[in-house]
Amino acid sequence: MTDPANTPTSSIPPAGPTPGATAAAVPPPEPRRKGGIGRIIKWTFLVLLLLVVGGGVIVWVNLNKILKHTVETQSTAQLNLKTELDSAALSIFGGELNLSDLRIASPQGFQAPQMFRLGKADVNVKLGELRGDPVRVHSITLDKPKLVVERVGNQFNFKRAMELMPQQPQTPPDQSKPLKLIIDELTIKDPTVVIRPGQINIPGIKLLEEYTITIPTMAMKSIGTGEGAQNGAAVKDVVMQVITAMAASAANSDQLPDQLKNLINVDVKQVVAGLTAEAQKRIAAAVPGEAGKVLSNLIADPNALVKDPGKVIGAEAGKLRDQAQQEAQRRVEGLIGNVTGTKPAPGGSTQPSTQPATQPADRVKQEAGKAVEKGLSDLLNRNKKK
Repeated sequence: MTDPANTPTSSIPPAGPTPGATAAAVPPPEPRRKGGIGRIIKWTFLVLLLLVVGGGVIVWVNLNKILKHTVETQSTAQLNLKTELDSAALSIFGGELNLSDLRIASPQGFQAPQMFRLGKADVNVKLGELRGDPVRVHSITLDKPKLVVERVGNQFNFKRAMELMPQQPQTPPDQSKPLKLIIDELTIKDPTVVIRPGQINIPGIKLLEEYTITIPTMAMKSIGTGEGAQNGAAVKDVVMQVITAMAASAANSDQLPDQLKNLINVDVKQVVAGLTAEAQKRIAAAVPGEAGKVLSNLIADPNALVKDPGKVIGAEAGKLRDQAQQEAQRRVEGLIGNVTGTKPAPGGSTQPSTQPATQPADRVKQEAGKAVEKGLSDLLNRNKKK
């Protein structure tokens, strides 16, 4: 029997698979995971991006609310008329601001809920310039604005609105200063004016309750940069320039009787007179055609009412003319009395006077003309105050 302990080492077969036997299947080693740190960085970036974008959206929404609030409160304070805006939307990359459904209330005592309404306005302005003082705006397009021109008593609403505005622009309680603008170009696109003449008695003419006038597109340039306005134009002045230009254009429409045109032009002229010289020229240049010429003449000749009230205010001047003639007649009779030695009797006739004649006849004619003009002027000014 062979002792295993004494068996020679060389006789022990080598380890390993037996020749001719099938090798057992060995699974391949698992691949080493790569990019673990990269995935962490990627997800961290995505989370931060979401936070930034989400925060940016919140900031943008709040900015739009701030812009809406600013437009409403600044306009209300400066116009002294309630102004509402449905929404303001600034483009995410800046450069464009959209205002939707702007409404300016009528002055107290007028029936229309809004005197001025605007469906939308497209404002071309850089984000950084919104923080300027004044705010610099490259262009504003008012799309299809609607103005209601309403007459109550002896006055139109837009003239009453001008009277109600404070002389100096007011600041809303929650803001530090009144908003002022420099506008390179303002376009009034496809405007409409609704005219409600109210109770006006024009012999031989029956006025409609309402006239709807579509007027041509108008444009005004360099608002707030003229002489005396280097620091920008207040919101109230910009609004009144738009309203006045629209009213002036509609006042000369062929759809209106001449007498109604003249009445509107009287109030237009008085409103224009309250604006700066630069604003007057800008409005006259913006109003197209014959309407612009009429407005230019009214601006150029502030005494037009005195020189020819019949031409300016039509049939409504009848009573004023009668009163002016009576007053002028009394003054003329007084002048004649100085020449002829007579003086006016209580009934309007003359009677002898002990005073000698002191003026030649041609001088009497000159003084009589001045008396007539003075009488008309006094009466027209008195009518304005009423």
